[in-house]
Amino acid sequence: MIVRVEKIPILFSNKSIYRLSDFRYGQWLIWENNLPKYYVDLLDEKYSSIREIINGDVEDFLTRTFSQKRLKLSMKVSIFGIPLPSKAKIVELDLAELPVELLI
Repeated sequence: MIVRVEKIPILFSNKSIYRLSDFRYGQWLIWENNLPKYYVDLLDEKYSSIREIINGDVEDFLTRTFSQKRLKLSMKVSIFGIPLPSKAKIVELDLAELPVELLI
C-alpha cells in the first residue's frame, strides 16, 4: 500500500523521522528498527474484529500486544537528534498493512 508521509531529516545525521502527512484518527505507522514497517488504519473494515477487544487507549493496546507476542515492533520511533521541519518533504512509502493475525 502506498502511504504518503512527511520525511523530516535530523540535524547532523543521515536519519529521518517519518509521520503521516494526512493523519486521521485510527491511522498509525508501525516501526521496526526505527524504520516504518507497517501501516494500520483501525477504522478499516479489515480490523473490525479487533475493535471490540481494544479497551481504551489504542496505542497502549498495540504496544502491549507487540510486547506479549515478542514482536520487535513499536508505535514510536526512537531516533535522537534535532528534527529539521523546514527541510521536511512529502514522500511515498510502500508499506504493508499490519496483519490482523499479529493483533489476535
